[in-house]
Amino acid sequence: MVLVGVGALVLVLVLLVGALAATRQTDDQSSVGTDDGSMPLLGWNEGTYEVPSFRGGGDYTGTWRPPGSEGGDQGVLLSVNPEGLYPDPEGDVSTITVGGRMGRLIHLPEHRETTAPEYIVSWEPRPAWTAMLAVVHSPDVTRPLDSAGNLDLLTRAAKAIRPIGPEAFGAAVDRGTQGRTAPAALVFAVDEGRSVARWVNSSFVIIALAPVPGGAQTTELCIGIGKAQRHLEGSAVTVRGTEATVVDVPVPSSPPATGLPPDIGPNGLRTIAWSEGDAFYRLAVDGSVSIEDAVAMADAMHTPTAEEWSQLFVVVDPPRGGSDIYC
Repeated sequence: MVLVGVGALVLVLVLLVGALAATRQTDDQSSVGTDDGSMPLLGWNEGTYEVPSFRGGGDYTGTWRPPGSEGGDQGVLLSVNPEGLYPDPEGDVSTITVGGRMGRLIHLPEHRETTAPEYIVSWEPRPAWTAMLAVVHSPDVTRPLDSAGNLDLLTRAAKAIRPIGPEAFGAAVDRGTQGRTAPAALVFAVDEGRSVARWVNSSFVIIALAPVPGGAQTTELCIGIGKAQRHLEGSAVTVRGTEATVVDVPVPSSPPATGLPPDIGPNGLRTIAWSEGDAFYRLAVDGSVSIEDAVAMADAMHTPTAEEWSQLFVVVDPPRGGSDIYC
């Protein structure tokens, strides 16, 4: 039970460097400088800040390197999660100011000779959310810092981190995904509702319609970047000027005792799959939506403007889970 909080940071770290990771849990809710109920969007106004992974209403990770950093220098890892998902590890605790808020500096001296963080900063950027900072250890680091250097870099990062606007955060996601996701993304027409990012990384994007009071339908677009269209059996239609395939996903014949999985409502799902360039798209709507209406919805989708891209990351309520089983 010793290193739950450390495990959170190590887990994110090994994901970033391509190693195998331990298990994770799921979602919650909550943006920028105001307590409007959205996820806290954090970052730095100096140096190089990248966000390689984002789950709307769930969690995200970022990396920061201060001004003047070069390849091989160590950076700082940021992890933002729902409060309670990763409790602080046991260690020597002192107070520290983090972006104008009081936080906890946790010293884990037994990890000085390992790849696990020796120091962690933990704080609550807003109610229901916890953020953690730690110095990144990875095979790419050729100039590792000693214990004092680690503490100095972490303290510098803690003092400089701030809530940032959606535009700056969206730019950090674009950098973190090597500029691959924004050009491939499509958002829903405004009259359909507000588009939000359910999941974004460099090879996989899910854009969903934000939940509305009383709404229970899954409406989302799954995008596989750099993936050829799979062969699917279904009805042929034309979407966005290209051939597409309609595949209906029925309700499972033996739903779990707890009820239907969140991915499929009582009407099942209607999906439409097509390719554009090197991206594979699959739109999922409730099974009650007609093929004609689903095609019209897909035809009306468009590449987001810079402002629309940034607003995808302002998430109040987590969108209904859907695409994982068919995307």
